[in-house]
Formats: sequence, structure tokens, C-alpha cells
Amino acid sequence: MNTLSILYRVFYDKKLAVDFIKNGTGRGGKVLFVLAVVAALRVAVYAFGVTDSLKNLPVSEMAKDIHEIVFKNDRIISPVDYYAVYSNEKQSIGFVLDTTSALFVPSGDRSIVMRKDAMVFQDKGEVRILPYQKLLQGKSLTLNRENMEPAFKAAVDSLRMTFPPVLFALAIPVIFVWYVLFSYFYGGMSYLMTYAMRRELQYDERIRLAVLSMMPCEILNILAALTDVNIRLGGGAGVLLTLIYMFCFLKEEKEAKTV
Repeated sequence: MNTLSILYRVFYDKKLAVDFIKNGTGRGGKVLFVLAVVAALRVAVYAFGVTDSLKNLPVSEMAKDIHEIVFKNDRIISPVDYYAVYSNEKQSIGFVLDTTSALFVPSGDRSIVMRKDAMVFQDKGEVRILPYQKLLQGKSLTLNRENMEPAFKAAVDSLRMTFPPVLFALAIPVIFVWYVLFSYFYGGMSYLMTYAMRRELQYDERIRLAVLSMMPCEILNILAALTDVNIRLGGGAGVLLTLIYMFCFLKEEKEAKTV
């Protein structure tokens, strides 16, 4: 069975109830890995979009108001207790320079926050942190009015090429483990569903059922993020959709067995 085809067949192909759940092997780890790769690709695309949009920030205006930014020992040591907010021409992304000791509180906006010890990328509640240690590797750096704009553009070009693939590689195992945990969670919930429907499944079949049932919700969330649609099927909505698909797959598998 083509693993990639399951990503779209899961929405309409009734045969998956038998082909994948009943006649399949293993616990669906290969399918979850492919799904994790697709989800990590979405993360990388988001990272590229955020870093690319930094090119439109008004660096010259920022440099006019800031005397200089000094990095030492992977931290900003100057200016001290400084806070300023800037945005690009389309107001689609904001840039915040915050060297105060205030607690960082994520917002729902798309923005880049330069803190004392790290860059924070946030978009609609999702937060990614890139410590200066990974960027500077202990090197000292001073940004002033003369060198800020070319240095900033060089940093953005470097980030566009390095940050997305690094984030992609790091996201795959994290998302994969997350999906595996979810598959066991829904595998446990399947006992209630099979009891109500008077069905008996082997343990591996339950996990494959859980994997197949959770895929529509996760795929829709990935597509929504890629198309920048502000819809997330999380919490109760995600669980409800997964249970609906679980019921439909169990129903189809039972009817196929009866025939």
C-alpha cells in the first residue's frame, strides 16, 4: 500500500477500513512518520516566510532611534532596559526590540522579538525560539547606524537559508513522537467505541485504527497553516472529528466483514 496515498485517501476511501486496519501490519508507524515529515515541512515553510518578511522591516528607521546594539557572551548588553516596536510597510509583521527584564508574554500577532538572549518568532500563538548562542557562537558583535542595515540583511539571508532546514530536521522527531503518543491515546479510547459497537479488535488493529482516525484532523490543520487560514481543529473539535472517523471506519470494517 502506498503510504503517501493514504494522506488523501483517508478522506474518502472506505476500503482503508479493511486494507489498512484489518489487513495491515505493524502499528502505523510509517504513516505517522510521513505525516510528521509533512507537518515539519509546514513548519519549515512558515519559518522561511517569517524570515523572508524580515527583509521589509524599516532597518534605517530603527537604526536612527537606536545608537547601537552590542552582543557579548551570546547576550545583548546594550542598550539596557530598552523597548521599541517596528513594523513593515504592509503592517503584516512586527519587530520588537526588548532588552528589559519583563516576562515574555506571547501575542497572537506575527512578529519577531529580539530579547536579551534569543530571537523569538511568533505567529498566531505559535512560538519558536532561536538563542543567540546558535547564531553568534560566542562571538561579539556591535550593530550601529553605519553597519546595522547591511548586517541585518546579511543575517536575514543567512537565516532564510539555515533556519528553515534546521527547524525541519528538528521538528520531524518531535512531531513524530507527538503523533505516536496521540495514536496510543486514541487507541485507548477505541475500547469504548468497540464496546459500544460490539466489535473485537487486536491491539495492533486498534492502534492502526487510531492512526487512520486522527489523520484527517492533522492533515486539515497542516493545510490550514500552509494556506494561512485561521482555523485549527484542536481540543474538543479535534477529538470529536477523530472519534467520528473512528466510528465510520469501524462501521465500514464491520459491514465489509459481514458481507
